[in-house]
Amino acid sequence: MSGSNPLLSRVADSLYWIGRYIERADSVARMVGVNLQMMLDLPAENTGQWQALVDTGGDTRVFRERYGPASQESVIRFLVFDRENRNSMAVCVNVARDNARSVRDTISSEMWEQVNRLYLLINSTRPDSLTADSLPEFFHRVRTECHLFQGLTDSTMSHNEPWNFLQLGRAMDREFPRAVHHCITGADECLHSITGTPTGNFSCAAEQWLGLLRSELHYTRAETILSSGLHEFLDGLQVKMNRIDTAIMENFFALGHDAKAAAQSAGSRQR
Repeated sequence: MSGSNPLLSRVADSLYWIGRYIERADSVARMVGVNLQMMLDLPAENTGQWQALVDTGGDTRVFRERYGPASQESVIRFLVFDRENRNSMAVCVNVARDNARSVRDTISSEMWEQVNRLYLLINSTRPDSLTADSLPEFFHRVRTECHLFQGLTDSTMSHNEPWNFLQLGRAMDREFPRAVHHCITGADECLHSITGTPTGNFSCAAEQWLGLLRSELHYTRAETILSSGLHEFLDGLQVKMNRIDTAIMENFFALGHDAKAAAQSAGSRQR
């Protein structure tokens, strides 16, 4: 909780971002891999599906300024290998590794070794070395390495407060490709495990906002979302999740620093 030992807060902060960045790398690999499969049934000149991947991450303007019209090659380079794109797979894995190095006494040796394997896989791969035949295999390997890290986390790390912070990071990524309700429920349970507050109650703003969103999703039906507008619902969901992320920063990690600055760096911080 806020006001606890500063060292613990820094450790919790690093664990949170390890979980978040590994999950984001897995999400990018999943989205690009799925898109490659979809493009097999579409005309080669169809580039709309690749532009959609950039638009999903909210980096449309930056991409167009640097790359122009979307193509398979340019989008993969931007989303996977571009070190100037703070959300690229390479940057996510590098930052996750930096955070893991700072908490090596908290995570297991197997987790540290697995982060390094993922780091070496991505950093030893040159974009121009990937062919049409090898691209699906590369993204499959990345996803496998990410899943191995999560499996090692679950099997070699005590399921205590540090573990909960790592899991909390996994379940608040805006690009998380699995069921939103499931992720929010898992994040809410992790947060209550960290604070010790009984389910249904809250002791800080992060628990309050997360509990409200969990309840909203529990009682919302697909028909209601579609009738009121899917795009509007997703925009509102991202705003609410950003508010939760800001509250987590303020309640657990800020430690006297400017909370607004911490919130603005959410999703793009590099340690």
